[in-house]
Amino acid sequence: MSARSIFADLLHAYRGATTQQEAAQELRVSKSLYQKIESGDRRPQRDFAERCDELYKTPGVFVRIYEDTVSEP
Repeated sequence: MSARSIFADLLHAYRGATTQQEAAQELRVSKSLYQKIESGDRRPQRDFAERCDELYKTPGVFVRIYEDTVSEP
């Protein structure tokens, strides 16, 4: 399993019952970009991972997975 897939799965799990639109607004990205990241079609940026850690109160978890995505093709 790729780091991008792990990030996407974790993002989906933490979103819970919140809609993608609501999560996108809270994370200050477009719904389209949020959907691409959550589906694993697009690699997140570091600032997005930092905002995820802040929103979901997971100190460094999303950032560490993001760092693994950087080394993937």
